[in-house]
Amino acid sequence: MHVALVQVAVASKFAGGGISRSTQARARLLVDAGHSVTVLGSFADPNEAPPAPGVRLIHVPRLHRIPRRIPALDEILHGYRLGRWLRRHGEGIDLVDVQEPNLAPGVFAACETRGFRKAHTLNLTALAGAGRFSSREAHLHRRINLAAARRAELNLAISQFVLELYRDAGVPDSKLALVYNALDDMPRIERPGDAPARALWVGRMVPGKGILEAVDAARRALESFPALTFDFVGSGPLEAAGRERAGKETRIRFHGHLREPEALEALWRQATLFLCTTEHETFGRVLAEAMQAGLACVATDLPVLREVLGETGLYAPHGETETAAAKLVELAQDPARRERLGASARERAQREFGLETSKAQLLAAYERFATP
Repeated sequence: MHVALVQVAVASKFAGGGISRSTQARARLLVDAGHSVTVLGSFADPNEAPPAPGVRLIHVPRLHRIPRRIPALDEILHGYRLGRWLRRHGEGIDLVDVQEPNLAPGVFAACETRGFRKAHTLNLTALAGAGRFSSREAHLHRRINLAAARRAELNLAISQFVLELYRDAGVPDSKLALVYNALDDMPRIERPGDAPARALWVGRMVPGKGILEAVDAARRALESFPALTFDFVGSGPLEAAGRERAGKETRIRFHGHLREPEALEALWRQATLFLCTTEHETFGRVLAEAMQAGLACVATDLPVLREVLGETGLYAPHGETETAAAKLVELAQDPARRERLGASARERAQREFGLETSKAQLLAAYERFATP
């Protein structure tokens, strides 16, 4: 089967504008299973290297530059440009999997013209929480998400939480399948029993990700346990506000957006705790990666994060920074418990979100639509 994964990549101060990590992982899984893969999108670097041998990258430049206040319209227009490429050059493609709902109208129109099967990966959805959208944007995104899901023949939900959101919105079970985001293999990180308590936060510093709440929790935790240190990785429009809130506190360090994987890997190895303060999420990939790194985690008490972390971590309600700080201090003061939670979190991440598990889910879903 020849699968085309269609995504949009936008270069910004906090995102490289290349192939997304979830798309890379899906391409590798499909190639490993013997399928042909084309990744179609617009990339900051038109000569970006494929994520695996045998993956074909097609760069389609964006012609429109809609003002940033209405980015969804820009992506919708670009979807029709991607659809034009599929009409002209899509020979041999059996199934098209759209990774971004805003691309679906134009891409699905081309699929219906050419007879390609239509799949939609439910990655980003306003149904999971409108914290980063205005009320008008949230309404628009909800309509686009649901229209794409109803038009697709198959919807791949990246968590059971997301699957149930779409089921409750009227998308039939026959069009829904659960496929967790695959985690790349990460070697076990051995930490000495006397490793100092060091907390890590990783994410885009945008509304809804809880960066300011995380800094507040860090400052409160340091009042009770001065030996703690905090590393914040990522950038975005709220980075300056986060740095300002941290003030001159030297035990809170901001690293910005780390483009080199080795730099982030070094921080995974040095950390012993992970803090996840997001307000809404559809899966929580960075939390799953922290689990895979063997870190004891303190996460926002959300249904989807409980689905990911299970009983292997601690929770605090969103916005209750005093509770989050207390949980961090609780783990910082108990190295043995930290180690136990980190080990059980890694085992859960490998079992539930490892490559083999995700591959089995993905292939079982695609097999329903293998015949063009």
